[in-house]
Amino acid sequence: MKNISMNIITCLIFFRFNFDKNTTSLKVLKNIFLLIKKFFNKIITNMLCYRIIGNICKNVNFLLLT
Repeated sequence: MKNISMNIITCLIFFRFNFDKNTTSLKVLKNIFLLIKKFFNKIITNMLCYRIIGNICKNVNFLLLT
């Protein structure tokens, strides 16, 4: 999972640098930072959702079994 996310980030960075050559490097770095932040926020929220859903499913299964 970590490896995949690193690949995506490097891809995004490369993509941004190729298309933002006319803008200042500071703006590019800001864009990269925002992209990475957005990307990690998405991963964290997804993980939390999966964990909550997983717990609910476990509880339901436990209730059904007893």
